[in-house]
Amino acid sequence: MVIVDEAFMHMAESRSKSVIIYLTDILGLQLTFIMPTSKAGPFLDLISNQFVFSKVPSPIAVGELNTRVLVDRQQLNQERISELWEQHRRVIRQQGALDFMEEIG
Repeated sequence: MVIVDEAFMHMAESRSKSVIIYLTDILGLQLTFIMPTSKAGPFLDLISNQFVFSKVPSPIAVGELNTRVLVDRQQLNQERISELWEQHRRVIRQQGALDFMEEIG
């Protein structure tokens, strides 16, 4: 098992994906990586489980703590996520082709 805390933050997305695939598929390691939810989108097709941590105000203070941390475990359908990414790529390619045709026409 490997736990990585924001290690991919300064690395290009394609390079990060290559490292993740190498660690999981080639070396057979279980990989846990930590990143803000806003940055996780490009990696969703590589993961099977996602834990989302949210800090929220607590209605009743526990000692000096006025907040609680909620954890939501999500099992991801990698096949469906891959389909959605492929659909997104097709839309982007079509839009690029239309923009190109508009410029030359």
